[in-house]
Amino acid sequence: MLGFRKKVTVQSFWQPRLDGMFSGKNEAGWDFLKTSFHDPALNAVEAKVFYAHMQAMTIQVVSMLITKSCSMDASISSHMFVDKFLENNNHKDVIRLVSRYNSAFGSSATDGIRKMVAAFSEDVASSRLTSPTVEGFYSTLYQLVQQVSNMLGAVKLIP
Repeated sequence: MLGFRKKVTVQSFWQPRLDGMFSGKNEAGWDFLKTSFHDPALNAVEAKVFYAHMQAMTIQVVSMLITKSCSMDASISSHMFVDKFLENNNHKDVIRLVSRYNSAFGSSATDGIRKMVAAFSEDVASSRLTSPTVEGFYSTLYQLVQQVSNMLGAVKLIP
């Protein structure tokens, strides 16, 4: 049947992603990304701080795409579910960072991802990341946008 999209609840969409994101399973990939830039300012960032930023940027990108491509009810439910998960699991640092990246994204009428990367650079390295590192994170976040867009295109997210 052409055009059929599987119905997926917000909880069944987010729960495994958040559990995985906070279980440590993404850390090896994030460590590889971090070291691949050979950027002294980035390499100096403590792992725990780097992971919190990666978690927050990922949550912001996924949340933004849900807001953009799903119903208002699904979007509201999604934001509430993520907020509750973070609060219940004592991820106050990530809550603060998601808010930071949401503000950065919303501050641009043309390219919120660019503003998120600038905020990341400012927060983790006092804006001392090299240009190739900044462009690399920009590209990485746009790859995430494409992956999540494809994923959301295959499902109908319901509250």
